[in-house]
Amino acid sequence: MKLTLGFLMIIAAHYILGVIYSSSIFTESGFPYVPVYTALICISIPNGVFAVRSENKNTFIKWVAFSTIPGLLFMTYARIQGNSSGLMPITWDWGLWELFLPLIFAVVQLMILIYFIATRKSKLKKRF
Repeated sequence: MKLTLGFLMIIAAHYILGVIYSSSIFTESGFPYVPVYTALICISIPNGVFAVRSENKNTFIKWVAFSTIPGLLFMTYARIQGNSSGLMPITWDWGLWELFLPLIFAVVQLMILIYFIATRKSKLKKRF
């Protein structure tokens, strides 16, 4: 239950900021949203399980925060920068939901997974 709540908080934070910034997740009709976002959820499930099972009660909150904040900061940065100019002007949210946010989320989740695995092994060594 706690894991599902964490995923809902992460998704809701990105969606709400997208609504505030007038950016919709489903603007590209040909993009395979379901497989990409399913893969992202599958990448982050082990992290959520490690966070829920952790002895430290703050680990779950840290996992949700570290999963949310980089994407929200990038959205804010892109919104502040505005539309591009030049030969081929693009909108501020070009590729946001299809490229940048999934990439940022995947990199953060992989870094968190490496951290959990590295600290887990050191804890096991201390037990013996």
